[in-house]
Amino acid sequence: MLPQLGSDAIEQLRRMPSIHTLGVGDYTARADVGTRDEVEALASAVDRMAEDVRQRDAALKEMAASVAHEIRNPLNSIKLLLALLADDIAAGREASRVETLQTLEYEISKLTGFTEEFLTWSRPASVLREPIDPLALIGSVVDLAAGESRQRGVRLAVEPGAALPPISADRHRLEQALLNLVINALQASPDGGQVLVSASASAPGQVGIVVQDSGPGVPAEHRARLFEPFFTTRTDGTGLGLANADKIAAEHGGAIRLDSGTGGARFILDLPVADSAPA
Repeated sequence: MLPQLGSDAIEQLRRMPSIHTLGVGDYTARADVGTRDEVEALASAVDRMAEDVRQRDAALKEMAASVAHEIRNPLNSIKLLLALLADDIAAGREASRVETLQTLEYEISKLTGFTEEFLTWSRPASVLREPIDPLALIGSVVDLAAGESRQRGVRLAVEPGAALPPISADRHRLEQALLNLVINALQASPDGGQVLVSASASAPGQVGIVVQDSGPGVPAEHRARLFEPFFTTRTDGTGLGLANADKIAAEHGGAIRLDSGTGGARFILDLPVADSAPA
């Protein structure tokens, strides 16, 4: 509870330039008070609040710029493709028309995929838990990623392992998190490479699902930002895949970590077993 302020203290507070500049959106303003009294305490609280708002404001602006970029690029492509399609129809170019339609479908699917990823990251989740066999989960995700594996010429394999205790999880959301890790691994691996998925007891009461790729690995300067929303090093990436996977892992009382050894990237999804999972 704030102390009662006298008229002199209120007058000091009123004269602070930071009070006025904060009110018009300048979140860099700071209070300049030299006294060791309740005004100083209040001024410090205002400064902390201003810094918090400044950081949130900067993050919001960065997010808005990233969202605009991810939406604008496919829309520009779609606009151009529609113009080309109109020309093809007018000229009777059937083969060119089919190619244009295929590219148009690809751009629309990119836009749809980004929208779904953004909604997953931004909205509160409702986790519907059920006991899930980790090896069965891996099998389902590998089946979902089979098409991407064939298209990229990368072998996707599951390393056999011993039976594991079930985890308490929302199947759909956990599949989404693991699929993001697997797709990232396939995209990082070269043609003719391999992605290996395995599971084991990583710690007491915990299961670790490992996704190992055969790509170049993650540069040291990128590791601290891997799970930041909208951070990506790929021209066709949204920067939300790993952010969503990390969010979903946290919802289940787990975490994702990177083993930054040699020979590709190795991501581990740690999850508590059913009897130790959060309610």
